[in-house]
Amino acid sequence: MSEFLSDDKLVVGSKVLEYAGVEVVLEQACTYKTIEAAKLVAKLIGVIDVEAILPQLIAATKAQDQASLVFLAQKLLPMIAEEAPEVLLTLAALAMAPNTDLRTGFRRPNGIKKVVDENKEWLLFVAPPEASIEIAAEYIPYLGIDRLKNAISPLIAKLSGLVEIRVEEVEETTKKAP
Repeated sequence: MSEFLSDDKLVVGSKVLEYAGVEVVLEQACTYKTIEAAKLVAKLIGVIDVEAILPQLIAATKAQDQASLVFLAQKLLPMIAEEAPEVLLTLAALAMAPNTDLRTGFRRPNGIKKVVDENKEWLLFVAPPEASIEIAAEYIPYLGIDRLKNAISPLIAKLSGLVEIRVEEVEETTKKAP
């Protein structure tokens, strides 16, 4: 597994978790890590058919009894059993990879895959079972999604302006056509 950042090189606001005697540093994501993690999160969310379980979810929330929660879990587990473990494992392995290691790996064939696979191996055979879930959950704030959201609003506004211009051009062209 790769070396983690030393205390003097921690990104401001980073978090250190410890599993099996190894410090896992969660640092602010680089763009590559944000993009890849966003794909994994979307995949994880996509596995759960919220519409199919919405009535049970509402009932379980209102009832707050054990039977409702068990019924809901029985509905959820098949949806996530196949995809979720691998996605969570990959997300955690990516999250714990220092940005510098990913950058170095980017320059080599399969270099990033190697870094992530080494972390996966550690998560599978050394870390406790809950580590990948905890790392993934703790890492979400470090993805920079809030910054992307703020940056994308002006882009959408400009693109929508282009779409409006294009629609007006098409309408004018169709009006002129005989």
